[in-house]
Amino acid sequence: MLCTARTADDVLYHELRATGRTVHRIGNCVAPRKIDHAIYEGELAGRELWTPRQRAIYDGELEQAIS
Repeated sequence: MLCTARTADDVLYHELRATGRTVHRIGNCVAPRKIDHAIYEGELAGRELWTPRQRAIYDGELEQAIS
């Protein structure tokens, strides 16, 4: 099977954006690409959701969260 005409699938992105939601495009929504690119773009999008202080894990916090 050949796949020669790869295109981005961004229909859902445009539908959600039209409702006024804040959305980020990553992975194949932007353009067909490898999984490592999608994972990296997902990480970057996730980091934008929190402030630098919220992103950090401080001494003892992880232990408290899992106990």
